[in-house]
Parts: sequence; C-alpha cells; structure tokens
Amino acid sequence: MSVRDLRFFGVEHVFYMVLAVVFAHLGSILSRKAPESKAKFQRAAIFFGLSLLLMLLGIPWTRSLIPFLG
Repeated sequence: MSVRDLRFFGVEHVFYMVLAVVFAHLGSILSRKAPESKAKFQRAAIFFGLSLLLMLLGIPWTRSLIPFLG
C-alpha cells in the first residue's frame, strides 16, 4: 500500500468504478419505479450524476499517457 500507483489501480480505481456501476444501476431501477415522470427524471439525474462523479474520481489524471515523458 505504500506504492501510490499500485494502491490506486489495485484498490481505489476498482472501488470507484464498481460503485459507479452500482449507482448507475440503482438510477435505472429507481427511475423506472417512480410514479410520476418528474420523479423519474430527478432520480435518474441524481444517480447518473453521482455515477459520473465517481467515474471522474476514478480516472488516473496525474498519470502520464506517455511513460517516458512523465
């Protein structure tokens, strides 16, 4: 756990992406079960927004795409 890259890809990245899939799935289910169309769109927007936020948190922004430049 002391190596930053290994911790990120071994624990954090996987955790964020699995949680993003769970929130997207919950958003899909809960929006279908809402009684009114306004509630459907609100639930979908909230859960899909949380899913997007988790995906953005799980992206390795600081890692260089070209290894010899970073």
